[in-house]
Amino acid sequence: MGKIIENTIPDEVITKLNQVNSLVVFTGAGISSSAGIPTLTGPRCSPIWEYNFINDLLSAEKIPGKHILHLRLLDNLLEKVKTAPPTLAHLSLAKIANKFTNFHIVSQNFDDLHQRANSNGCLMLHGEITKTRCLNCNLLEIIETNYKMHWQTKCRCGGAWRPDLLLFDEAMSEKLWQQAENLAQSCEMLVAIGSSGQVLPGGLLPAIARRRGAFLVEINLIPTEITPHFHFTILGSSDEVVPKMF
Repeated sequence: MGKIIENTIPDEVITKLNQVNSLVVFTGAGISSSAGIPTLTGPRCSPIWEYNFINDLLSAEKIPGKHILHLRLLDNLLEKVKTAPPTLAHLSLAKIANKFTNFHIVSQNFDDLHQRANSNGCLMLHGEITKTRCLNCNLLEIIETNYKMHWQTKCRCGGAWRPDLLLFDEAMSEKLWQQAENLAQSCEMLVAIGSSGQVLPGGLLPAIARRRGAFLVEINLIPTEITPHFHFTILGSSDEVVPKMF
């Protein structure tokens, strides 16, 4: 296990940031919590996730039924995302992309705050709640209204819609996971922000990067299950730590 420090950026971290050419930033729900986006785990876990039926409700088996409870939950989350502003951490990350030859964000979040902060090329492991996908032809479409209204329409091919989300009983596509794994294997440095590491397979990325010799830094409110993989863990709010770091 590396060093655990509070709200301070070590000189070793700054030096490494100035040396590396390839950086992967791995973000979890904690980076968006200050914007009011619910989190699944961690100290700021939202009560919405405490209901035992949530993971059953948002399942690939149940979601095609489009029950009123699906719509209420999805529209509640969609409204939170649409009204949430990108945080200071999101904005700081968007500003540093050009400092590195290879810079990538890999996110486990379902919001679009990285994109609205003008970070390009984010790899969204769990999809985006602001988009819907055709069950027939896989066409993606942005939801301009809400799920209740959008699901009353059909795709131009005649197919029905489903959320562009990785649902609780679904496996991530092999192609998407291979992209994420390749980034972790090839980066010189990985910075994880607001991830508990409990949600797999994304939570495996820090260990993969460490095995390939990358320098790892974690930013979180508390130590996590993946803390032992990091050279440094900085305890503090991402909105405070990330702007100071970059």
